[in-house]
Amino acid sequence: MVAAMSRGKKAYLEHERPLSDAIARLAALREECKAAIDEDSASYDAVVKAFKAIYDDPETHWDAYDMCEKLVDVEENFQLWRFRHVKTVERVIGFKRGTGGTDGVAFLRKSLEVTLFPELIDVRTHLG
Repeated sequence: MVAAMSRGKKAYLEHERPLSDAIARLAALREECKAAIDEDSASYDAVVKAFKAIYDDPETHWDAYDMCEKLVDVEENFQLWRFRHVKTVERVIGFKRGTGGTDGVAFLRKSLEVTLFPELIDVRTHLG
């Protein structure tokens, strides 16, 4: 039966397990954060506190820890892409107005200060 499958379906089946695992890890992380938020009305601090518990004992919370680190990798790679994009736009159009009437490079530079997962960065302040 596998021989008769399309390449797309074979690829899907090969990657189905890792994708399912990632979704399960994300769901577990979400539940841990939700529980922390439910206990504490200051939700941002509660999320940081939940992440601290994960980072303080990564062996016990391995799935959540692994997912957090993957999200930090996404953050870092996206920031690197943003920086390269800013430099490319600067090189191509200089300081002209950007698409859609934005301030161009100035607008893009502001995006470098945006953090996708601030709690995952802030938790490091409270570790060890």
